[in-house]
Amino acid sequence: MKSFAAILPLAAACLVASAQQPNTPAPPPSPTQYQPAPQAAQPQPTSSPQAGSLSTVLTESSQPLNPQGSQSSLATVSLEGVSLSGSLSIENGLAFIGNNGAITAGEKTVRVSLTRGGSLNVCASTRIHLSTDNTISGGGLMIALDRGALEGHYLPSQFSDVVLTPDLRILISGPGQADFSLRVNNQGDTCIDNRGDHAPYVLASSLIEGGAYRVQPNQSVLFERGSLDHVVDNEKEPCGCPPPEPIPTPT
Repeated sequence: MKSFAAILPLAAACLVASAQQPNTPAPPPSPTQYQPAPQAAQPQPTSSPQAGSLSTVLTESSQPLNPQGSQSSLATVSLEGVSLSGSLSIENGLAFIGNNGAITAGEKTVRVSLTRGGSLNVCASTRIHLSTDNTISGGGLMIALDRGALEGHYLPSQFSDVVLTPDLRILISGPGQADFSLRVNNQGDTCIDNRGDHAPYVLASSLIEGGAYRVQPNQSVLFERGSLDHVVDNEKEPCGCPPPEPIPTPT
């Protein structure tokens, strides 16, 4: 009994000490103690075009508004006395020039009818390239030529038209009635005639030197060697197609 009574105070002290110690959480199980089972891959739902996802919007916006297969023709020309290349179709003796089509005149001036209205005269031995901006519905007409002469007779559209030469970018904007002539010789001399009291806005910009020059209505200018620094602002020689040779009268 005496030994048991001596043990009681020691046991009580141990109980008090254990009650005062904070509850320490058990350590997490080691990787060897618990391995979660891998979950099976869940199939991802397929988004439809109507879902409006960002990738779908970007893909659709990157496509041209006028796909190549559904493009209407830019111009129509007769097959007689011309050479054609690029995007075109032929029907009933006429060539329908699509985007990125080229027309080369033979020994005579060739008349090209624009689908939107008006016409172009491609002078003898001149090759032009026709195109338009696919990203804009009804975009302006782009005409490119290296050497030769060209005449334009049409009403400018809502968007500006552009004529490209090796040295110049010529902008043709409304309002007004376009009645212009353009000639580029082998030395790069570029002649522009902007005829008419109600002629459109014509601005020539240099592709090499920079700068711009506005050709006023009823003004004919010559850019020597295609440079805006050497301008003859009252050119006397005609800028367009040479007049047809007179038919000899039989004697």
